[in-house]
Amino acid sequence: MTEKLSFTATSLQNVIISNESDSIYYEVKTWESDAGLTKVQRLNPKTQLYDLVAEFENTNGRPVAVRIHGQDTVRVEEFLKMENVERSRWGTWDGKVSFVGMDEKEYTWSNKDGVLQLTKEGSEKPVAIFRTYQRWMYLLTVSELPSMDVEQEALDTLDTLIVSFIVTEGTRRGSFF
Repeated sequence: MTEKLSFTATSLQNVIISNESDSIYYEVKTWESDAGLTKVQRLNPKTQLYDLVAEFENTNGRPVAVRIHGQDTVRVEEFLKMENVERSRWGTWDGKVSFVGMDEKEYTWSNKDGVLQLTKEGSEKPVAIFRTYQRWMYLLTVSELPSMDVEQEALDTLDTLIVSFIVTEGTRRGSFF
């Protein structure tokens, strides 16, 4: 079964990512007063309190270090293995970004036919697919907000999936705003 996660905005620094019932609910927040810190929090559906998932240390609007679940802060390059992530002149991106999930398996974000997909070690079938926003007539306001389809098998590592996605998509876009 696939879980559809919806995004409330196109920004990666201030967005809520949730499913239809809000049983999965993440808040990504960067305060204007402290633009050097972005927090990713997950709403605990039982207690209705936020659990801190990760903190990004930002420089020039880009994450340079990350701390996940209160562990030591590591550079983004240590958390994510990036290959060919430079954007071309036309905004295309053919790189791969890998990370080790909470289940100790390696996951890889890659761009397949213009769609950002996550695959799990040992499988070609995507466990997550990001669908970017759509603009009305490709110019005007956003007609469809971004969403992500996540397979059941990837829900065990959803925290690291969300954190890696924020860095990967921001790198792909060339901007985290």
